[in-house]
Amino acid sequence: MLIRVLGAGVNLKEWAAATGVSYATARRRYEAGALPVPTYRLGRLMVGEPGTGTLAEVGRVVVYARVSSADQKTDLDRQVARVTVWATGQRLAVDSVVTEVGSALNGHREKFLALLRDPAVTTIVVEHRYRFARFGAEYVEAALSAQRRRLLVVDPAEVDDDLVRDPHLAVRTPIRSPCRGEPSSARGRSGYRGTVVKTLQAYRFALDLSPRQERAVLAHAGAARVAHNWALARVKAVMSQRAAERTYGVPDELLSPPISWSLPSLRKAWNAAKDEVAPWWAECSKEAFNTGLDALARALKNWSDSRKGARKGRAVGFPRFKSRRRSTPTVRFTTGVMRIEADRGHVVLPRLGALRLHESARKLARRLEAGTARIMSATVRREGGRWFVSFTCEVERAVRAPARPGSMVGVDLGVKHLAVLSTGERVANPRHLVVAARRMRRLARAVSRCVTPDRRVRRVGSNRWARAQQELSRAHARVVGLRRDGLHQFTTRLTREHGTVVVEDLNVAGMLRNRRLARHVADASFAEVRRQLTYKSEWNGGRLVTAGRWYPSSKTCSGCGAVKTKLTLAERTYTCTACGLSLDRDLNAALNLAALAREVTDDRSGRESLNGRGADQKTRSRGQVAVKRLPGTARAGQAGTVPPQGGTTAQRSLLSTRR
Repeated sequence: MLIRVLGAGVNLKEWAAATGVSYATARRRYEAGALPVPTYRLGRLMVGEPGTGTLAEVGRVVVYARVSSADQKTDLDRQVARVTVWATGQRLAVDSVVTEVGSALNGHREKFLALLRDPAVTTIVVEHRYRFARFGAEYVEAALSAQRRRLLVVDPAEVDDDLVRDPHLAVRTPIRSPCRGEPSSARGRSGYRGTVVKTLQAYRFALDLSPRQERAVLAHAGAARVAHNWALARVKAVMSQRAAERTYGVPDELLSPPISWSLPSLRKAWNAAKDEVAPWWAECSKEAFNTGLDALARALKNWSDSRKGARKGRAVGFPRFKSRRRSTPTVRFTTGVMRIEADRGHVVLPRLGALRLHESARKLARRLEAGTARIMSATVRREGGRWFVSFTCEVERAVRAPARPGSMVGVDLGVKHLAVLSTGERVANPRHLVVAARRMRRLARAVSRCVTPDRRVRRVGSNRWARAQQELSRAHARVVGLRRDGLHQFTTRLTREHGTVVVEDLNVAGMLRNRRLARHVADASFAEVRRQLTYKSEWNGGRLVTAGRWYPSSKTCSGCGAVKTKLTLAERTYTCTACGLSLDRDLNAALNLAALAREVTDDRSGRESLNGRGADQKTRSRGQVAVKRLPGTARAGQAGTVPPQGGTTAQRSLLSTRR
């Protein structure tokens, strides 16, 4: 039992030692009511009145704590204990504790409104402002101050993790924070202290689950699948009913009313029907059902936008029901207690408790302790027979300068070499899928020889089949991990060293139609390289220039600028017919990409790629400019080369015709 004597500023044991009496004697005097200092009971805490004034003079001091749902009871108790101990240390006589479970909206909380209306409450103590006032905390604090009341915050700099978040937000371009230009405590490898940006970054860790914990996670993933399938069946039933009514000749205004498939609408319908659909719903976190409903809402929106032409890319099909065997078990938490334990070897998630990690989470823990990161959501997912947890965090990063800010490097991606740089460096293509193909074929044959599941005859797979399937999944996961690690090392080194990186906008979908190259192109992951270069260039203070899809980087001579009309894929050495230059075609393309960086906007001087006369081309310091040739614009003896400089291509063609 903790006994605090605020009149003396110490607890009962320390007060007894200071006054020369034993703790047992002080305890007996307290129980007999003969303690010479005033005390006050609050649960298990024994607090006394402040040394200045009486309780009536200073008014009531109330501790306020709030969480969003009943499954966060542990966090509620933690808030109460922490805030009460802090108030005790500040020599405050806590009159009562007000706890609230439910909505974070200010106007929907009865106890919150009662505190604001009670003039006898002069001091309100909270863990941080967003626990007290979800919106407009500064206005509520100003209103209390005008009434000579005060709001005390335990951690003024702490940000609430229990906020309503956008479940559709996955990746966001870094946004410059209001402290632009102020020095940052973070320092990059190049020693640059610069602008602080806020961005969303994911931290992924492997989990080491016990059998009991794995069953609990699978139960949450199953709950997400149940909610998804129930909502999808409901949407399909209404759509089928309306389609059938149209075949009967029913006018549109008399059709069955449509239903909304937005996430709030689906969640509201699920809450109304969950007692009948899933009587066991209380055994799982609400976030499990929200995971399935959110996935369906996004899938239906993508399908609708694709039909309307509002979504780019290939056509998106209508969502399908999730199968327990074919779908990937996953569950996402956006509210509740999500933290890393002090040993940095365990993470705490709502309803799942403390989960052990295979690796240390010190990278994320250091940022959380320093206040430069905030956990937005946590996703638990099974891949390749292993469980992973991914934390999506809002991170404050200091933009660093590259080691060579003025360096411009062209990157030509390929299959023979993963990348050829304009500096002459060739990055080898490890071809992880080709290396592991032999072992994968052997494992796939082992799977086919087992007793596989067959739904037509209600046959389940054998244990031997399950083990063989798990081995095959691990082999695929190993290839994915090796490829991801290699690409991250390559892109990180590139963006930290060079100030400007130039890549091509490749038609990867078209390359995958070539049955001879499809597997090798997919193994190289061209799109992943470009995606990583995009955000890492912003993190490291550089820039990424993307050449157009029709830019003839391979057909253009890097020496004189002449453009060939045809260049087959079998020609690995580029030979210029105009100047006689001969070099590797990939290196030639990389050099042209590096030269293209000078044609784009110069951030330091403000020069644009469009010159003062309105022309769409710039004059190089040497050689000829590579331009796209149109049929019939060159004479018979000059096919495949660029005419001499001066004027546009059409003007030079017209002059040559007049001659």
